[in-house]
Amino acid sequence: MLRLDINDPLLGRFISADTVVPGSGPLTVASLDAVERSAWASGGSEPVNPQDLNRYSYTLNNPLNATDPTEHWTFGISIDGSYDVMGTTFGGSLGLNFDGEGNVSLTISVASGASSSSVGGYMGASLQLSLNNPNIDALEGLSTVVGASGGGGLIAGGDIAFAKDTNTGGQYQTGSVSGGIGFKPTLPAIPGEFHLKEAMTASLIKGNPVNAVKKWSKNGEMM
Repeated sequence: MLRLDINDPLLGRFISADTVVPGSGPLTVASLDAVERSAWASGGSEPVNPQDLNRYSYTLNNPLNATDPTEHWTFGISIDGSYDVMGTTFGGSLGLNFDGEGNVSLTISVASGASSSSVGGYMGASLQLSLNNPNIDALEGLSTVVGASGGGGLIAGGDIAFAKDTNTGGQYQTGSVSGGIGFKPTLPAIPGEFHLKEAMTASLIKGNPVNAVKKWSKNGEMM
């Protein structure tokens, strides 16, 4: 179930609590605030503006001059590689990810599963987009990936990843398109394949550059 906020434009207020507190890292809340307390205790960058903590205000309590059209989304670009042996596929990727809160992360993923290709490999890049992913923290953990690719020496493909946000329990999907070079020990290159695999993703580094600059500026003014 997708958990998003419901806003009343006449009141300029959310009539349900916003599911994300900007600048709070992993603080993505569900219906029970026990989740909020647990996520806060796990760390992350603290909110810069006190209005960030008011989950019923809209655009920092400034609805006349600002809008929030993006809701929850993540976008990423990655370098990918995979190899298929006797119907089993192994792969990995290094990705740079962004979300609607201004967070950025560098992630590494490993995956394995079943493939219709007997022997072959791929090296290339991909673009990922999710329109119901709360933030980059939800990218971490396990996901189920289904997709296909095809071509000769040049390979194009697409995938859909299904995952569960460990903070809120909500389900989300990420679509991706990829392109690169396919190869086999003997020619011709892979003509086409379908795959179903499990992927594990972890963040190497993450943060919010905008909040970091604001905090640095604020600390500089107080000194």
